[in-house]
Amino acid sequence: MTDQGGITYSLKFQARALAHHQGDRVNSKWVVGTNALREENEIRVLQYDPDQERLLSVAAYHHPPEIWSITSSASSEDLFLTVWSKAGVYGVSLWRAHSNSSLIQEAELDGHTTTVRSALWHSQQQNLALTVEEGGIRSWDINASMVKSSGFASSGELLQLWSGMLHPHNPSVAVTAGGQNLQLWDLRSMSMTSQTSTAHRMPTRDVCFASHDEYRVVSGGDDCKLCFWDTRMLGRNEAVLVLGGHSHWVWKAQFNPFYDQLIASSSSDSLVNLFHTPHLNSTATATAAAAPAGDLGSGTQSKATASRSGDVDGKVHTYDEHEDSVYGLAWSAADPWLFATLSYDGRVVINKVPKSVKYKVLL
Repeated sequence: MTDQGGITYSLKFQARALAHHQGDRVNSKWVVGTNALREENEIRVLQYDPDQERLLSVAAYHHPPEIWSITSSASSEDLFLTVWSKAGVYGVSLWRAHSNSSLIQEAELDGHTTTVRSALWHSQQQNLALTVEEGGIRSWDINASMVKSSGFASSGELLQLWSGMLHPHNPSVAVTAGGQNLQLWDLRSMSMTSQTSTAHRMPTRDVCFASHDEYRVVSGGDDCKLCFWDTRMLGRNEAVLVLGGHSHWVWKAQFNPFYDQLIASSSSDSLVNLFHTPHLNSTATATAAAAPAGDLGSGTQSKATASRSGDVDGKVHTYDEHEDSVYGLAWSAADPWLFATLSYDGRVVINKVPKSVKYKVLL
């Protein structure tokens, strides 16, 4: 694989659901689910082979309903959560994959009364899952013997949620993208603790926590922008940094799980962009180090310009292998320089961070 071209794998049908495989931290694996209306859908596990530089399908499972969201367990490679739709009715199921390419439904996560947007499974607290629904969030306790709802919080009649993420280190915190805003939630009390008033000028489609800066999130919206926020100051409605680079809606904006200064985004303009934010990252580190213990600090409110090395925060590479809207994006859980994207036509593309950007991150 070179900086100029990625590795492509084509699914049988159109698709929207893609996630990295949480249960394997040695191999670069992703799970994808198809979204065909009149066909028999499936889940595939794809693995990148670095020796032959190709993407292989290592497992395939029959899943008839349309798949809108998928996530895997961090503790068991054979457990999946899917959000599915059949004849306009949405459901959420816990599945166990078997060696004969079959899926057995372990439980159905029911109780929702509105459209379910996504299912999230915590990478460290393995019994914690969250469903983001159009009208609120619902937490779930998943163990070997049963699955039960442990709480629900309404977003209110005037607010529709689009997506969300569990905090990677603090299992009591979640963030959602709803309406044009962001909302921060305390899962212990199932209450909204803060929110922006207008995160984007149009609907906010995605939000992601940074892996190492516990207060940093990035959001992407229909205004074609990526906005970076300090969760301690969402109420001020002041983005720490705003970046452009797309000409249509941003469906995914995701921090690299190893290096917070790398962010990838995907859009319905059929492009995937890579951003490098060395100044924002170094300023946030310095702010955290200087803040007294227990001080929430003032964060990094000035617009990022250039880092000590002279690099400016912004877009550093564009990938154009897709020909349709790119709904899915997920970094590898095993390789910091590798990520997968999924367009609606069923094309999965694996790309690498360019060597020039990689060296800037490492040096």
